Amino acid sequence: MNRRGARRPRRKRGGGSSGWWWAAVAVIAAAIAAAFAVFLRLAPEPIDEATLCPAKTGPEAGIVILIDLTDPLSGTQHARLRGILEHAVAEAAPHTFMAIAAVAAAAGPPFALCKPLDGAGANELYQNPRKIAERY
Repeated sequence: MNRRGARRPRRKRGGGSSGWWWAAVAVIAAAIAAAFAVFLRLAPEPIDEATLCPAKTGPEAGIVILIDLTDPLSGTQHARLRGILEHAVAEAAPHTFMAIAAVAAAAGPPFALCKPLDGAGANELYQNPRKIAERY
């Protein structure tokens, strides 16, 4: 009590607290919206199931291999050819269109697909590296 015997009026505690609370909710909502927009931009491009190339943009590069099979391949030649093909596939960038054809084969390449992602660069947040590696 003060000298005059009258009580002081009480002050409001936390006055205006609803203003900062709504500002915090607005900031959190804006952060969630921004994260969702970034997630949509990072989402992988759809893949054409027939060629394994990106559906919208198509292949980014191309490799064409023509094999002369008019004479049969020996075991050594077959092993060497397999090594060359495996090296070409390993060194190619993802979404590189690869076509392999033989001179003795019927019209059209027996193999013509894009190199898919191998799972090494997959983002675990929105992609499944294990499934991508299995497809590779």
